[in-house]
Amino acid sequence: MNPEELLARVPAFGSLKSEDRARIATAAVEQKFSPGDVVARAAESLTRTLVVAEGQLSASSSGKLFGPGDAVGELAALVDQPNPHGEVVADEATRCYALEAKDLLGLIRATPNLAVCVLQSLARTVAAAPVPAPDDAAQPPMDEQVAAYVRDFRQLFQQERDRANELQNALMGIVRTLVGLCEAKDPTLSGHGSRVGRYAQIVAKLLGWPNDRLGEAGLGGLLHDVGNIAIDSSVLAKRGMLSGEEWAIVRSHPEVGANIVKEIAPLRNLIPFILTHHERWDGRGFPGRLSGARIPIEGRLIAVVDTFDTLMSRLPTRDARSLGIAVAEIRGQAGSAFDPAVIEAFHRAIRLGEIAVAPA
Repeated sequence: MNPEELLARVPAFGSLKSEDRARIATAAVEQKFSPGDVVARAAESLTRTLVVAEGQLSASSSGKLFGPGDAVGELAALVDQPNPHGEVVADEATRCYALEAKDLLGLIRATPNLAVCVLQSLARTVAAAPVPAPDDAAQPPMDEQVAAYVRDFRQLFQQERDRANELQNALMGIVRTLVGLCEAKDPTLSGHGSRVGRYAQIVAKLLGWPNDRLGEAGLGGLLHDVGNIAIDSSVLAKRGMLSGEEWAIVRSHPEVGANIVKEIAPLRNLIPFILTHHERWDGRGFPGRLSGARIPIEGRLIAVVDTFDTLMSRLPTRDARSLGIAVAEIRGQAGSAFDPAVIEAFHRAIRLGEIAVAPA
């Protein structure tokens, strides 16, 4: 077995994604032992983790045997604890892959999922460990060992939290840039994405979406027209009738927008909002001519609030609708253009005063 296959059999590494295991495997160094070689001494502190690839090791104090896929020092190496197995020797010609403690800790910092897996493995080890006798001075009490792990991982998770905040700020910078580029293409769109995002959150909440998806609804509304970045400004700003070619270009913006966010991993879950917000309940929309429940709920949601904000906005070719007229027009298309359930939630938001706007 190669290092990655071996790591899949180690409890602390087995539930990792294959790409994370592959990253760890690159740090593993092959070591070979002859029969009778001492792999780890009873009194020494472990500074590495050994995973057996071929052959067999045995522990003098516990009598435990380590075969292919078994790990020696899997957890002790992390905090430089004494070898819990006593002397470990090679029973036969044995080949192992070794991970030094410093390298393993570095990998944990780069692979947060590994920290979780190791903590789970630690919990299993603690649960199975015998309680030491009161006069056992050679082995630190288990609660002290656990405290050492907790201190290390608390520091690690704080570092990860700080890095997550930095990534979040960078992501919002990307979102603001995309919205700015979109609105610069067509001044009539100024503020449109922000309003659609706000309305989407309100209606999604009334539809019963969980709280952790309401932010996603807001971002989906904010970026629903991001594909307009690729459309020529002269087409977007044209006041007369669009030619067939120009209309085809405009109708491409959902697919263009979906392709843009597809390249930004944290925004890929917004694709349904962007790709399907011009689909119609009756199947006459675009780009996929989807109908009814085949349209993702994200697209059905944005279709309603996008149309509402457009009706409420003053455009070069017409005045803004009043609130009453805009709501009546939208409700009149329930079951044709729009999902009746979304229309009901939208109308409820209007009645409750949660969506109360002046014409833009």
